[in-house]
Amino acid sequence: PGAREEHRGAPSSMAAPQRARAPQRARAPQRAMAAARPRTPAKFGRCAPRGTRTNPKASPSPKVDNIDLDWAPILSWRDHATVLVGAASSGLATAFLAFRGRRPAVGVFVGAVVGIATRYFLIETKHQRALVEGPELGDSNSSFDEVGGIVVHYKVEDPPRTKEGVGRAPSAVLHASHGFGANCYSWEGIQGKLSEELDCRVVCHDTPGFGLTSRPREIRDFTLLRNAEVSLDLVDLVTEDLNDKGGLILMGHSMGCISAAHAALQRAEQTRALVLVAPAIRAVTGSGDKGPGWPVTRARGAIASKIVYAVIRPFLLVLLRALVRSKAFWQRGLGAAFSDKTKVSEETVDGYRRAKMVKRWDVGMIKFVVAQIFGGGTRGLVEGIASLSRRGVKVVIIHGEDDRIVPCSNSRRLAEIIPGCELKVLPRCGHNPQEEAQEAFVRELKRWYAAEA
Repeated sequence: PGAREEHRGAPSSMAAPQRARAPQRARAPQRAMAAARPRTPAKFGRCAPRGTRTNPKASPSPKVDNIDLDWAPILSWRDHATVLVGAASSGLATAFLAFRGRRPAVGVFVGAVVGIATRYFLIETKHQRALVEGPELGDSNSSFDEVGGIVVHYKVEDPPRTKEGVGRAPSAVLHASHGFGANCYSWEGIQGKLSEELDCRVVCHDTPGFGLTSRPREIRDFTLLRNAEVSLDLVDLVTEDLNDKGGLILMGHSMGCISAAHAALQRAEQTRALVLVAPAIRAVTGSGDKGPGWPVTRARGAIASKIVYAVIRPFLLVLLRALVRSKAFWQRGLGAAFSDKTKVSEETVDGYRRAKMVKRWDVGMIKFVVAQIFGGGTRGLVEGIASLSRRGVKVVIIHGEDDRIVPCSNSRRLAEIIPGCELKVLPRCGHNPQEEAQEAFVRELKRWYAAEA
């Protein structure tokens, strides 16, 4: 009865006394797939695409099958009694033992603080108990693999089969990196279309700190430079079965453009094109580029980041948890990213919110923020992209005309700085053209790809 009262309003499965065993993690090159299980269309609206691969050994958690992203814990009468007893005892002890009854107001204040803190702790404990590992939240077409010590969530889409049912060998591999606060869901609407129209294998993954990818321990693993390495290792992993891997197309959205650009610089000989979607890369060069970078020595940077993390963690945890758990927060944020707010559906909002059910999501977000302070990796990036263009790597920029987050004027300046860069501005489109203007987005990439071919 106590457990049922605690979880009133939550799915019945969340009150289960025993926790389901999490699926085993696989090490490369073996891939661990989330078990195929039906999803509620009203929540996520996903379906298994062509060539769905699953892991029959994965055991889904009963918490996940009927997941409710709006669930909030309710304190039981025992919890309320704990709060009252703690507040009263601390207030009385302060008033009579410390001040001998001469300052009752101090006792009232201390009691109120202790009561509020106790209540927050009890509620937060229930929130943390409801969280699960990333593989337990995966879709039927999700894949999980350990890449460089990080269990990465990714999705792969191949070109459609021929009429005879024979799979076509992709002519290229396209990897997409999402932006800040997003995950693989931001590419889901066009992943299959890109694979079909460009005849390539399309791969996207959740950046460490976001989505269903595990939250590593080291702060350095949250840098965008590290994410570029993860991207390339993942490309190597998913192309093991290809004899002719063709060219590599690296694409990023907003913040993800930084990772895509660094990956292209590391694989310049293999990279065929770099596609920047609403790039969050300042159009400055030389001494004017004051972007963040790691301090002179790695040891100094590691120490500084740990100090900053320890100082800001208590405050950011409270703030982040309040914001990210609010549906209105995501609705406002996505509304600012779209030119037409009517296109921000419930499915879109839930697709972004789901990551808040992953264990250690809040700590991972703080580590990501700290990592960008000390290792954003944008210094000298514009010059690097320009050098790629001079070496024959095609650079394409796609930007929404009505972008209120990253001004379109920044991309126009980038196109002027980068030689041979092709800029396409989509009218009546905001910061997320791959979601808001999917047909126009795919059409522009197909036009460029056909011309290059």
